[in-house]
Amino acid sequence: MENINEMNGTVVHEMEEKKYTESEMNAACGQLYQRLVKEIQARDMSNMFKRMDYLFKVIENKDCFNKDFINEVIQEIEVALTPVESEDNAEDNAKK
Repeated sequence: MENINEMNGTVVHEMEEKKYTESEMNAACGQLYQRLVKEIQARDMSNMFKRMDYLFKVIENKDCFNKDFINEVIQEIEVALTPVESEDNAEDNAKK
């Protein structure tokens, strides 16, 4: 809405406040939450790949590090590269 101030001829904009219902607010919060979760997952994945780069650099330069540290790095790489079994596959393998 616009009102003209008659004294100096300027246009004044009046802001109208929109009132949201509880369900609209919940829906908006849900959407924001989903976007946040996706962003966190993307950053976690990016951080994991960066960490793997550094772990392999440590292995490449293993002469600069003590043997215990190298063993921990190797174990972390092995855990990261080992596929996670789903519960169904784990039960099937346990029965064999």
